[in-house]
Amino acid sequence: MEGICPILGPGFLSARNIGTIDRNIVHFKHRDGADVIVIATSDMYGAFGVLQLCGTSGYAQTAMSDTFFAFKAQLDSFIQYLRTGIRPFPFTETQELMKMLIAGIKSREKDGREVMLTKIFVY
Repeated sequence: MEGICPILGPGFLSARNIGTIDRNIVHFKHRDGADVIVIATSDMYGAFGVLQLCGTSGYAQTAMSDTFFAFKAQLDSFIQYLRTGIRPFPFTETQELMKMLIAGIKSREKDGREVMLTKIFVY
């Protein structure tokens, strides 16, 4: 989900999880009309870090294979935050990501019913 946020920006509206606890398949709706499908299964190691974008004019895909670099970049960003007090990302982005996670879990628990992010409260 963090990979798609810089592309679409804030504005996710709802989540609908039609999966199970081991096979989450979540459809997120964005205010700009984009649909985002996130699949996270317990045995999906071969597709870790794959991002595929499909649109009316074409598609693009990428795969992150260097998980150490990703972890190191996150750690560097956190250390920079501790040193400067300047957040590497707006806190509202973190809040929206947490709402997306919670809405996906709640939807799964409600047999795949759509859950609006406005109904999720995080502090």
